[in-house]
Parts: sequence; structure tokens; C-alpha cells
Amino acid sequence: MTWQDFLANKPAWNVLTWFATLVPMASGLKNVGFLDWLAKSAGGSLVSLDPTMAVLGLLLAFCLLRYFFCIWYCLCNSYGRLVCYFNSSNSWR
Repeated sequence: MTWQDFLANKPAWNVLTWFATLVPMASGLKNVGFLDWLAKSAGGSLVSLDPTMAVLGLLLAFCLLRYFFCIWYCLCNSYGRLVCYFNSSNSWR
């Protein structure tokens, strides 16, 4: 394996980049106490539930949060593209 083969492995660099950003973000959430707050607030409501219902509730919360952030990202991304398009084409003037 040569150095060029190592540099050409784009999926590996993609994973490294994502992990390099996610680990400090998780550390920051822990430092500000967000994870403790989330565990206490979610744990208090899940203690009284049946384990099956608790797992289903966590899966539902995961799907809803993922959907919310995906929609938010898509809307922001689309708006940003529109602004860049109209500013670059000077169609407002």
C-alpha cells in the first residue's frame, strides 16, 4: 500500500472527518451538563413504564427528532441555495 492509496481512500477520510467533529461536540454537551439534564428528565418519565413501552417511546422520540432535524436542515439548505442563486444572478436589480 502506497501513500497515494492511503490518501485516495475517500470514505475513510469522510468517517475520520465526521468522528473528528462529533467527539468534541459530544464532549461539549457533557461539559455544559446537557447530557445529565437529558438523562434525568427522560429517566424520570421512563422508570414507571413497561420496558417494551419504554423502548417504543425511545424509538418514537428518536424518529421524531431525526425527522425534525432533517426537515430543518433541508429547509435551511434550500433557503441558503436560493439566496446564493438570486444574489449571484442579480435578478433583483
